[in-house]
Amino acid sequence: PSEVQKIIDDSLKIGDTPIILADEKGVKGIFVLSDQIRDESQKLINDLHRLGIHSAILTGDNEKTANYVAKKLCIDKHYGKLLPDQKVTKLKDFQKQYKTVAMVGDGVNDAPVLATSDIGIAMGAVGSDIAIESADIALMNDNISLIPSLIKLGRYTSHTIQFNIILALITKTAALILASLGYIGLGIAIFADVGVTMVVILISLNIMNFKFNS
Repeated sequence: PSEVQKIIDDSLKIGDTPIILADEKGVKGIFVLSDQIRDESQKLINDLHRLGIHSAILTGDNEKTANYVAKKLCIDKHYGKLLPDQKVTKLKDFQKQYKTVAMVGDGVNDAPVLATSDIGIAMGAVGSDIAIESADIALMNDNISLIPSLIKLGRYTSHTIQFNIILALITKTAALILASLGYIGLGIAIFADVGVTMVVILISLNIMNFKFNS
């Protein structure tokens, strides 16, 4: 009936999911379910965008619900009515377009795409066992606002490794050249080698001082 269709359309427009109870005589009732958007979701998306990271929704829910959530949270792209294998296909398309793709999920249907992604992040407390097993990272407190901090930590760690490698190569090369030319002896060269090892360790220990923003 038209009045039932109107309720369905109005529900979908605001991101709700209508469930119709009916028999052979007609519609007996309509249940409208609504998923509550997490309070920290908007902050998460804003932080990701500030880090230069694109955002997208891959969901099995209908397209109108996905569109509603995407607009409300300012998410770049949204794709609804996706089966698990379709999520994997869409993620592979992202991997061709972008250098690295991370996926956040918690359900059984998310397991294949979590395993396919470059970085799979599962919700540890509410997530299914298969999703946690398929992911690289499990958020045991389910605080998704920590994800930008994880990205910052990963970048900081990567930059630290790169700096340490360059420092070690420069120091060892300089010591080798100076020793070959007779400007320094074997003892100084060994000291330089051990010294740069200690410096690299001390620089690496600074990672322990990284502060997570909740």
